[in-house]
Amino acid sequence: MAQNIDTIYILYASQSGTSEYLATELNDQLSSSVVDSIENFEKYLNDEKLEKKSLFLFIISTSIEGSPPDAMTDFHYWMTGASASKLFNHENFEYSILGNGNSNYAETYQQASRNVKTLLSAIKSPFVECREGDQAEGNSEEMLNEWKADIKNKLSQ
Repeated sequence: MAQNIDTIYILYASQSGTSEYLATELNDQLSSSVVDSIENFEKYLNDEKLEKKSLFLFIISTSIEGSPPDAMTDFHYWMTGASASKLFNHENFEYSILGNGNSNYAETYQQASRNVKTLLSAIKSPFVECREGDQAEGNSEEMLNEWKADIKNKLSQ
């Protein structure tokens, strides 16, 4: 891979299964080495994995109330701590986020993914522009495809 990315990790946080589906679709197109639920983040977000240049692609749903999916609870808590900040600052850590929400719930639309984006973007810029899919508009797969094209383009540079 160009851009010196050695490994791509796709971590999803799914409430109803849509983000898991999108992660699988992305993996099929990128030939990623790892697709897993974000609840297993400690397997991947550690010093050992960051010995090599790694791209973390997060696909994050938001519940109706605006909270992250249950599988993301531990990650959400962990990412505000010092050890997470150290890893997110690591020179081998790259990331981007695809939010998956429903604009019918305007007050909480994309809240979980936007919270992660706000935290990470305060530390470093994303590998490619973060995207947001809207289930109410039926464009989640379209946003996935645009995001995937951006990622592939950047990887080939």
